[in-house]
Amino acid sequence: MQLNKQEIVKRIDVGLKRYSDLKIPLDIYYKSRISHNEYLELHSLLSDLIDRYAPNNSSYAINLSTIFNNRKLDDDAQLWKDVHSLYGILSALRVAYDKNLLQSIEELIHGDVFQDFLEMAEYLLQDNSKDPAAMLIGCVLEEHLRKLCQKHNISIVKDDNSPKKASTLNDDLAGADIYNKGDQKSIVAWLDLRNNAVHGKFGEYQIEKVELTLLGLRDFISRYPA
Repeated sequence: MQLNKQEIVKRIDVGLKRYSDLKIPLDIYYKSRISHNEYLELHSLLSDLIDRYAPNNSSYAINLSTIFNNRKLDDDAQLWKDVHSLYGILSALRVAYDKNLLQSIEELIHGDVFQDFLEMAEYLLQDNSKDPAAMLIGCVLEEHLRKLCQKHNISIVKDDNSPKKASTLNDDLAGADIYNKGDQKSIVAWLDLRNNAVHGKFGEYQIEKVELTLLGLRDFISRYPA
């Protein structure tokens, strides 16, 4: 299941609190009641949280890889050093999630372009031009689904190299738990609106439905940038 930012931060906080509760000494030679197994537990917990939630090829993931490749799990001094480093990485990752710093430049560009098109659709709706607005919204939706697939390494073409339909992309993304079944059902409805507009079935929907689709798509793009 795709987690939202608040849920991820809450899970990261579990690891940070465990570190705080164990009262890891600032100096490995300082007398401490921390056992070897507690060091191992914390090392594993912090490493797993970073591995789960750090973006691929990010500095957080690279730093974790460096620590992992040089780990010595039978050496308390090395464990102490690693745990402090892992805590620092995880703390920075928490800030990045909390302050929305993980969105890539490419995602920001895509988001800006899509919002420009959606603003055009909004203008058309204000002019009671529901049909071209529905077509424009449908184009943004389909392109965003393609970008989401590419972001998550999901193929956008079939075995014969022909492009997949938007409905198939929607199924593939939901099947990979990129978003939930509720979002998948919403996209089915939005694609149905797009298809009616493209095929000239203008009497199959009212302007209110186009307005709701615009609001829903804006929210979807903000929650799942690509």
